Order: sequence, then C-alpha cells, then structure tokens
Amino acid sequence: MSKSPDAFRTISEVAEWLDTPTYVLRFWESRFPQIKPVKRAGGRRYYRPDDMLLLGGIKQLLHFDEKSIKEVKEILKDQGVKHVMELSPDLNTKVVSPPSKSDAKDKADIDEIVKSKPKAQKKPAVEVRVVKKAKVKQDSPIKADAPAEDSAKAVSTEAAVSKDNTEELDAMAKAKAEEAARVKAAKKAAAKKKAADEEADEWGGLVPDSISNVPYRIGTLNTYDEDTMGEIETLYYSLRMARNSMRRAKKQQEKRAS
Repeated sequence: MSKSPDAFRTISEVAEWLDTPTYVLRFWESRFPQIKPVKRAGGRRYYRPDDMLLLGGIKQLLHFDEKSIKEVKEILKDQGVKHVMELSPDLNTKVVSPPSKSDAKDKADIDEIVKSKPKAQKKPAVEVRVVKKAKVKQDSPIKADAPAEDSAKAVSTEAAVSKDNTEELDAMAKAKAEEAARVKAAKKAAAKKKAADEEADEWGGLVPDSISNVPYRIGTLNTYDEDTMGEIETLYYSLRMARNSMRRAKKQQEKRAS
C-alpha cells in the first residue's frame, strides 16, 4: 500500500526516491541549514513533502546543473527556498542520477595519454651511447633558485584550489562513518532483541498458558478458578523439588571435594 502524498518518509525512502546514498543526505543537511527534517528519539529522521522537494531541488542544482555548494547556498539566499523546491521533480517520479562526468573525464584523459605515448622501437643489436658535456658560459650567471620558486608556487596554488574540495570530502567521509556506526548499532540491538525473544520463547513453553497469563499482582481467591489454582500449586512444588535437588547435588559435590 503506497503512502499518501502528505505522509512522512524515512531517510531510506528519501534516498531511494532521490537515487542518493543516505550519508550524502546527511552531508547536505550539515551544509544547508534550510534542510530541517523532523527528528525523533534515537536521531531518526522523518522528511515532510516540503523537505523532500527541497532536497530534490538541491540535487538538481548540484548533480544536473553542476553547481557548487557555494553557488547553491547563494541561490537559496538570493532566490529563496521556494524557488529551489520548484526545481525538484515530482514526488511520485523516481529520480535517476546522471552519469558521473568525472569518470568520463578520467577515461578521456587515459585515452589521450595512450594515443600520445610513442610506440616502442626495437633496440639495435649493439647499443651506442653518445654523451656530450654541456658547456657553461662563464659570463652568464646560473639561476639555481628559479625552478624551486616555480615549484613552490605551483604547490601553493594547487593546495589553495583543493582546500575546499578536501573539506567537503572529509565531511562526507565523516557523515558516512556516522551512518555506518548507526547501522551497526541498530543491527546489534536487533540481534540482542532477537536472542531475548528466543530465550523467552524457550521458557514460555515450560509454563502453562493459564499461569503465564496470571497478573503480576496476586488477586483475591475469587480471581482464579480451581484449575488455575491447581496448576499454580503444581508449578510451586515442582520448583521447590528442583531447588532441593540442586542443593543436595551441591552438598555432595562439596563433600567429595573435601
């Protein structure tokens, strides 16, 4: 049964609709304060239709229009949240992510390197090497520091360009790690509950139904019928006999040990 248009969605449902991993949604939430899902106990997020439309508009700008996070922030500030929501696809239409252009660029670069690489030539039977000594003019000074200065400038420029990208990647990695930890904790809690339920089922088979349904507080004599009282007494004496048998076995074990 499909949910109504006004129903809240979990982060998994939103991730499936947007074709975007959950840790990316958490990363966007850390970068865009306009994303404000309803949070319940345990940090679970529930997204209203407006929250989903805002995420859809942000994905349109980032992934399809190839805007940067800084540019999307400026659009939200200048044109408002409603404008970005209008860019989102319909909630009933599943989003299909565009192919990664970075992968295509990498492939094109590799192809270009392969084409420009010279073909290997056969080596002659006897390899002859000619070494020429470079002549140094005495009148012209040798600039030894120039290559080092150029290299330092190139490294500084590259570091400045990649600083923002590094921070974004670190934040995404942190969000992904938090998501993995949350999933691991949820699996651990589910396994613990399953073990407790199995143990309860094992013990439940040893107690008659009429007794297992007895309230925790003892009622009056008129509360129980004769059959129920008989089963309670039988269980009581059975437990006493088991306790006495365990005590005797323990005393005999201690006696043998001494």
